[in-house]
Amino acid sequence: KLPNEPRAYRFDFVYPSPDGTQFALGVARNYTLGSRPPPGEYGASSIIFMRRNSQITGMSPLPPGNLRGPAAWSPDGTRLAIVLAANTESDAQLYVLDVAGARLSEQRIERPYL
Repeated sequence: KLPNEPRAYRFDFVYPSPDGTQFALGVARNYTLGSRPPPGEYGASSIIFMRRNSQITGMSPLPPGNLRGPAAWSPDGTRLAIVLAANTESDAQLYVLDVAGARLSEQRIERPYL
Protein backbone atom coordinates (compact mmCIF):
# COMPACT_ATOMS: atom_id res chain seq x y z
CA LYS A 1 0.00 0.00 0.00
CA LEU A 2 1.29 3.46 -0.91
CA PRO A 3 1.31 6.12 1.81
CA ASN A 4 -1.18 8.95 1.38
CA GLU A 5 1.36 11.76 1.37
CA PRO A 6 1.24 14.71 -1.04
CA ARG A 7 4.08 14.71 -3.56
CA ALA A 8 5.49 11.45 -2.14
CA TYR A 9 5.30 9.65 -5.50
CA ARG A 10 5.49 10.43 -9.21
CA PHE A 11 4.48 8.54 -12.35
CA ASP A 12 7.43 6.95 -14.15
CA PHE A 13 5.45 5.46 -17.05
CA VAL A 14 1.91 4.72 -18.21
CA TYR A 15 0.72 1.96 -20.53
CA PRO A 16 -2.91 2.08 -21.72
CA SER A 17 -4.65 -1.27 -22.29
CA PRO A 18 -5.52 -2.27 -25.87
CA ASP A 19 -9.16 -1.21 -25.47
CA GLY A 20 -8.29 1.96 -23.52
CA THR A 21 -10.41 1.07 -20.48
CA GLN A 22 -7.49 0.74 -18.05
CA PHE A 23 -3.89 1.75 -17.49
CA ALA A 24 -0.74 0.34 -15.95
CA LEU A 25 1.00 3.17 -14.08
CA GLY A 26 4.61 2.95 -12.93
CA VAL A 27 4.92 4.75 -9.58
CA ALA A 28 8.27 5.99 -8.30
CA ARG A 29 9.37 7.85 -5.18
CA ASN A 30 9.35 11.61 -5.68
CA TYR A 31 12.30 13.42 -4.19
CA THR A 32 12.46 17.12 -3.45
CA LEU A 33 14.21 19.44 -5.86
CA GLY A 34 17.96 19.32 -5.35
CA SER A 35 17.97 16.03 -3.43
CA ARG A 36 19.41 12.90 -4.99
CA PRO A 37 17.63 9.56 -4.78
CA PRO A 38 19.67 6.66 -3.42
CA PRO A 39 21.39 4.48 -6.07
CA GLY A 40 18.95 2.08 -7.71
CA GLU A 41 15.85 4.11 -6.85
CA TYR A 42 15.38 6.13 -10.04
CA GLY A 43 12.75 3.91 -11.63
CA ALA A 44 9.28 2.79 -10.68
CA SER A 45 8.97 0.80 -7.47
CA SER A 46 5.38 -0.38 -8.13
CA ILE A 47 2.87 -0.81 -10.92
CA ILE A 48 -0.70 0.26 -10.25
CA PHE A 49 -3.51 -1.02 -12.46
CA MET A 50 -6.31 1.51 -12.75
CA ARG A 51 -9.55 1.76 -14.71
CA ARG A 52 -10.53 4.95 -16.50
CA ASN A 53 -12.96 5.77 -13.69
CA SER A 54 -9.94 5.93 -11.28
CA GLN A 55 -10.77 2.59 -9.65
CA ILE A 56 -7.56 0.78 -8.72
CA THR A 57 -7.84 -2.93 -9.53
CA GLY A 58 -4.40 -4.00 -8.32
CA MET A 59 -0.83 -3.15 -7.48
CA SER A 60 2.43 -5.05 -7.78
CA PRO A 61 5.80 -4.11 -6.28
CA LEU A 62 8.75 -4.07 -8.67
CA PRO A 63 12.36 -4.99 -7.91
CA PRO A 64 14.85 -2.13 -7.60
CA GLY A 65 16.34 -1.08 -10.91
CA ASN A 66 17.14 1.77 -13.23
CA LEU A 67 16.22 0.30 -16.61
CA ARG A 68 12.85 -0.52 -18.07
CA GLY A 69 12.60 -2.39 -21.35
CA PRO A 70 9.59 -3.02 -23.51
CA ALA A 71 6.13 -3.66 -22.09
CA ALA A 72 3.04 -5.10 -23.76
CA TRP A 73 -0.55 -5.88 -22.82
CA SER A 74 -2.20 -9.17 -23.71
CA PRO A 75 -4.78 -8.68 -26.50
CA ASP A 76 -7.66 -9.16 -24.03
CA GLY A 77 -6.22 -6.58 -21.57
CA THR A 78 -5.96 -8.98 -18.62
CA ARG A 79 -2.14 -9.22 -18.38
CA LEU A 80 0.90 -6.97 -18.78
CA ALA A 81 4.40 -8.17 -19.64
CA ILE A 82 7.33 -5.88 -18.77
CA VAL A 83 11.13 -6.21 -18.90
CA LEU A 84 13.18 -4.70 -16.03
CA ALA A 85 16.91 -4.63 -15.25
CA ALA A 86 19.03 -3.16 -12.45
CA ASN A 87 21.65 -1.79 -14.87
CA THR A 88 23.16 -2.37 -18.32
CA GLU A 89 25.61 -4.99 -17.00
CA SER A 90 23.05 -7.21 -15.28
CA ASP A 91 20.55 -9.77 -16.48
CA ALA A 92 16.97 -8.59 -16.85
CA GLN A 93 13.68 -10.10 -15.76
CA LEU A 94 10.53 -10.50 -17.83
CA TYR A 95 7.50 -10.17 -15.55
CA VAL A 96 3.92 -11.07 -16.46
CA LEU A 97 1.33 -9.47 -14.16
CA ASP A 98 -2.45 -9.65 -14.10
CA VAL A 99 -4.64 -6.57 -13.53
CA ALA A 100 -5.13 -7.56 -9.88
CA GLY A 101 -1.36 -7.14 -9.44
CA ALA A 102 -0.51 -10.83 -9.12
CA ARG A 103 2.83 -11.86 -10.57
CA LEU A 104 1.91 -14.71 -12.93
CA SER A 105 5.42 -15.51 -14.17
CA GLU A 106 9.00 -14.32 -14.11
CA GLN A 107 11.76 -15.23 -16.57
CA ARG A 108 15.45 -14.29 -16.47
CA ILE A 109 16.88 -12.77 -19.66
CA GLU A 110 20.67 -12.88 -20.00
CA ARG A 111 22.26 -9.49 -20.74
CA PRO A 112 19.41 -7.98 -22.81
CA TYR A 113 21.28 -4.74 -23.69
CA LEU A 114 18.43 -2.42 -22.76
